[in-house]
Amino acid sequence: MEMQSPKLERLLTNKRAGWANIPKTGSIPGVTTPAGTGSILVEKVTGCIILSDEGKPFTRPEKVSFTWAARIDVDRYRQKVDDFEGHVTYMYLDIKGNVTVGLGHLIRNAAEAKQLRFFERGTTNPVHPAHIENAFNKVLNSRLAGSKHTAFKDMTHIDLDLDEIENLFDDDVMQFIHELNHKFTDFETYPASAQLGMLDLAYNMGTTRFAEGFPVFRDALKFRNWLKVAEESHRKEVDEEGNVNEGMQNRNKVVRGWFLDAIKDEPFFVNPDRPPRRLSMIPG
Repeated sequence: MEMQSPKLERLLTNKRAGWANIPKTGSIPGVTTPAGTGSILVEKVTGCIILSDEGKPFTRPEKVSFTWAARIDVDRYRQKVDDFEGHVTYMYLDIKGNVTVGLGHLIRNAAEAKQLRFFERGTTNPVHPAHIENAFNKVLNSRLAGSKHTAFKDMTHIDLDLDEIENLFDDDVMQFIHELNHKFTDFETYPASAQLGMLDLAYNMGTTRFAEGFPVFRDALKFRNWLKVAEESHRKEVDEEGNVNEGMQNRNKVVRGWFLDAIKDEPFFVNPDRPPRRLSMIPG
């Protein structure tokens, strides 16, 4: 595209311009939206539409890719995961019947369980691998999926080393971030709060399910429409028997809040055709 003003050239060079949804004709006083135009360049922070020297919007601007990387706040997420998942030293079943331990770490099979540092409860005595395998199978076959953690506390009498819990969390988070970068090419350029929301969705349901399902959510991500992303972030809060999962209600509110926080960083990516909608959120 031919540069039509020094200001535009400077904005493009400094990556302070971005690709946004075009408003409806007449929604911006004094600006006529060309027919068939789907997007337009805007200036970051101010959200001002970039005009040519003639005062008209560019009809075919180049798409500018944001190249800065927002550093995800892992410590902030750890604090929330402790609320979401609980800091559990013994094996238990999650709501889907998966054997879990620590800060929501999935143990896929007995072989994985035997690689972890378990101690006899109240001691520093290591647990024999055969005992760990028996404990894993006992939890797996308990048919108590979705029960409170405490239902499993006295089932095995073995606890995971606290340092091991932290190391597992760090490894899990790094793996999920790696997978999110692979599945979503713009992940590193999203605001840090949006990255937190995506990390929790992947951490909770698995990256593949998160990345390959929910087409409306994915489309909103593509256009960085954070209001729509927040609206579409609603994991199941009621089970088949009609019981409300208050923990998931709270978790959903926190994650919506993170996505809504992203609007502050990229206000021009909010779809201007949609009126603001009040969402339930908890500052996180």
